[in-house]
Amino acid sequence: MKVKIILAVLLFSFNAMAQLPVQVSNNGYKQVESSIAVHPSNSDISAVATIELIPTGRQCLIYLSSDNGINWTLKKSINNATDPVIEFDNNGNLFFTYLHRSEFEVYIIKSTNLGVTWSVPLKVSNVTGYDEADKEWIVIQGCRGPFLDNNMLIL
Repeated sequence: MKVKIILAVLLFSFNAMAQLPVQVSNNGYKQVESSIAVHPSNSDISAVATIELIPTGRQCLIYLSSDNGINWTLKKSINNATDPVIEFDNNGNLFFTYLHRSEFEVYIIKSTNLGVTWSVPLKVSNVTGYDEADKEWIVIQGCRGPFLDNNMLIL
């Protein structure tokens, strides 16, 4: 019985530690609805996209860490944006989707150099109103097969 209790305590202790919040910005504004992606060939590299609630509305921020999450660098900010999703493809390209709050349209951008530069935003939806706009998602095929490296945007 003692062994079961000790195992249960250890299990819950490790799970609790795995869910500790990590602050990537100290600017005082609340950040919500974060999305995280880990580089496919270098697990020291991670990207986080989040909504930052600022006095004038919302903005999406993209941060990158190259030291296993110890330090974070702001790579991109997009004003009047929400619902961020970030993902790496098999080649290490970084894709970011977001919902533009005034247009209620979904956009996607891509970086081929870990967030140093980004493509021009590409509109990928044709939403007609606020009640139709909600959280989009991106999935990148990560296994072998006929759909290798195909990107799927789910609206």
